[in-house]
Amino acid sequence: MRVCMLTTSFPQYRNDTQAPFIYELCAALARKKILIDVICPADAHAKKEEVWENIQIHRFSYMIPRQWQRLTAEGGIITNLKSSWIARMQWPIFSVVFLWKSWKYAKKADIIHCQWSFSGVVGVILKKMLRKKLILTERGSSAHIALKNKVMKTTLCYILKNCDVITANNEHQIDQFHKLGIKKPMMTIPNGIDTSLFREMSKKMCKTRVKFPENQHALVYVGRLVEDKGLENLMEIMHEVKKRRRDIKCYLIGSGRFEKELKKRINNLKLQDTIIFLGSIPQKEIPYYLNAADALVLPSLREGRPNVVAEALACGTFVIVSDIPGCRELLDLLPHGRLLPPQNNAEWISEIVKLQIKKRDRKKYEAFRKESTWENSAEKYKEIYKKVIS
Repeated sequence: MRVCMLTTSFPQYRNDTQAPFIYELCAALARKKILIDVICPADAHAKKEEVWENIQIHRFSYMIPRQWQRLTAEGGIITNLKSSWIARMQWPIFSVVFLWKSWKYAKKADIIHCQWSFSGVVGVILKKMLRKKLILTERGSSAHIALKNKVMKTTLCYILKNCDVITANNEHQIDQFHKLGIKKPMMTIPNGIDTSLFREMSKKMCKTRVKFPENQHALVYVGRLVEDKGLENLMEIMHEVKKRRRDIKCYLIGSGRFEKELKKRINNLKLQDTIIFLGSIPQKEIPYYLNAADALVLPSLREGRPNVVAEALACGTFVIVSDIPGCRELLDLLPHGRLLPPQNNAEWISEIVKLQIKKRDRKKYEAFRKESTWENSAEKYKEIYKKVIS
């Protein structure tokens, strides 16, 4: 069986932090003897053609030189379309090049599998041209935007109605598709976790490795530095926390277009010794930071089913996260954290100042780790593939 995987985001080099979960899914599918061709945009320095663990990777550029590419730059397509007129101008060129590159490999495939609805635009055209089966996995906020924007609603509904199967990584997105009037076969398939990487380790050893002071408490944020992650609120929260407890530090792991603004805000609030930027860190190092932390913080305004929360839970780390559907689903499976209303700074301040880490249920922890593997996720996709081509 051969699958043509269309995605607008994929790691550009080994240990890249861009969409590592798409790579993990493809690697798990490849281990199940499924032939995978990944079609994705290339950044300024990525190789156009590579093979990783039997995954054939075919990258394309849509501007010359590649340094001029803005649509798929850090922050994601939706963010870039909102904030950059250059990105909006590049959209038609991107779509044509994406279609041309994908056609070459889709014609040999049994199935076209699109990650995110923007890939679905190309997927629907290829389905009609080549008469292939089409699967769409939605991971972002397209449905949320479509419920408020007529143009987005029309586009997304057209894509969804032309799919053979639709999957999402959380139940809330499926509910939103139903609100849009979509009646196609749908199912939830959560992302997996690399449980060999994200596991419990000695807190003392990890603190030493990542150089967190022994006599201080550490909060860790892992993710893109973009507006909808609630980081501006986190600045205000830590400003108040500092007045009451000077032994709590917050470490930010990641990069993004909002970084300069955040650093400016931190300087204005004189929080340089309380909020520490660590930049992008290789995926294989993240478990050490999660194990060294007293808690993961994620004050996002919206999320799908955030991988970092699942990974923190797999490490046995307490999580303090926004009370939004994707986070709620994870804490229903393993109640080892606190759900707080996004943008309610008073509750976040109170929770962080108390920093009461509750013991977790060992049986639920083991069950969570056993269920949340990439092998389980890939097996569910394999069954869908078999069904649609049978």
